[in-house]
Amino acid sequence: MKHHAIVFAWPGQGHLNPLLWFSELLVMHGCKVTFTHNFTNLERVKQAARATARASNSCEAAIGDVKLSLMEDHKERELNEDETEEVEYVGLDDGIDGNGERDLMGLITATDADRQGGLVSAFDSLVGRLVTDSRYNTFIVSDFFMCFTQDVANKYGVPRVAVYVQSASSFACHVSVSQGFCPTPGSQLLNLLPEVLPPTLHTTEMISFLQGYDPSNPVYDYMIRPFKRVHEPAWIVLNTFDELEHDVIAHIQKSLSTVKHIQCGGPLLPRRFVTRKQHSKKFTNHSLWKEDLDCLMWLDEQPLSSVLFVSLGSLATISVQQAEEFAFGLESSNVPFVWVIREGLIQGGDLPAGFRDRVRGRACLVRWAPQLKVLGHPSVGGFLTHCGWNSTLESISAGVPMLGWSLFGDQMLNSRCVMDAWGVGLMLSEPSHDEKNEIVTREVIECKVRALMSQLPTLRKNCNAFKEAAIGCAKATHSSVVHPLMEFLAKKPTKQ
Repeated sequence: MKHHAIVFAWPGQGHLNPLLWFSELLVMHGCKVTFTHNFTNLERVKQAARATARASNSCEAAIGDVKLSLMEDHKERELNEDETEEVEYVGLDDGIDGNGERDLMGLITATDADRQGGLVSAFDSLVGRLVTDSRYNTFIVSDFFMCFTQDVANKYGVPRVAVYVQSASSFACHVSVSQGFCPTPGSQLLNLLPEVLPPTLHTTEMISFLQGYDPSNPVYDYMIRPFKRVHEPAWIVLNTFDELEHDVIAHIQKSLSTVKHIQCGGPLLPRRFVTRKQHSKKFTNHSLWKEDLDCLMWLDEQPLSSVLFVSLGSLATISVQQAEEFAFGLESSNVPFVWVIREGLIQGGDLPAGFRDRVRGRACLVRWAPQLKVLGHPSVGGFLTHCGWNSTLESISAGVPMLGWSLFGDQMLNSRCVMDAWGVGLMLSEPSHDEKNEIVTREVIECKVRALMSQLPTLRKNCNAFKEAAIGCAKATHSSVVHPLMEFLAKKPTKQ
């Protein structure tokens, strides 16, 4: 009997891509996939993919080329006995009206059964319909943090694969906090996981959503709740690889010894990016923004490993003052750079007057960049990044050293690991243990950019070692993770 995965990604850019790449692995194994997400994001991805394809005159297949159905349309349609599509995209109503905010709190509400989130009932209805198709052995693949999908899996008697899209170090921190760890404010985290985390890690670099250790805080509660239910998923996949976080992974497996199936499935990136080979083109563009491909032509004209790529991710915002310091610091460094200035990045302002003219020729400023292609370009030598886990994995897998400037979430932890645990980059500034959100000056930015680019030969040695390991893991994931998963699921047929 053929397997059918109902895949549900948490409604954010950083959680969307890893689940899409995991879906690609399932499709390669002959599995049918119904990929669900909030309709607004899927529609944005489609529109961005189409705009990017038009701009590049590309006929490459992308998510923008596939049909996207609303849950209401899907509900009315009869099951198609002749259905041949391996992937179907279904958009679910998140319950956020046109004036509502799709910020962190809004999306947490939409995916929280305790708050009767809009995505909860929509997903329940979809699964209830799809499990009646006797042609398939159905199972759920969903983001680890979405506990309500476990409730749905339990309700319909289907297995759930929980995918943790962040690092094993982040997972380990959550486990420790869920088991009662609460550090003394202002201390180092030496007593958290002393054998496996950098000894320099400070409480201010703990995952920001967990700081305060207050169960009454709705975000804290949302983040810890799935770790209280860690024994319920049939399988847990971590978006990392053993060579990168071996000691942390071993610690997790030891501390959760009664959880039978915790496996590394990373790096969850397109196989053709990691292996530098062409594979399925079903999963090509997954960005919420139109990608500016002109930066690739600009990179073609630059010397080998000479360019700094600057991108702070899909959620970060910076003040006008900080943007000004970045602008002058990058300009004074005399290092050529590609800078992603996403709409909404600079709060209530723009870059300094005359800056664009002064750096014209040695800088390329874009609204959004095809990050995987930029990092894989031979002209790119370094990456100034917020150290979100996707960006960190992409940079390591491309062999590009990083300059980390973390802002929230797991980024501080990732940045510390980049510098002190793995030796694949530097930190733009040490976090203040007394004040938050202090401005990083142009002098510091100039100095650290030059330091990164001057240390590339040394940093690249470590980067390239992890890059080769990432390539090996990407090649092996199909057999080491997906095949055992399929065999496991075959022994756990859907309850009819």
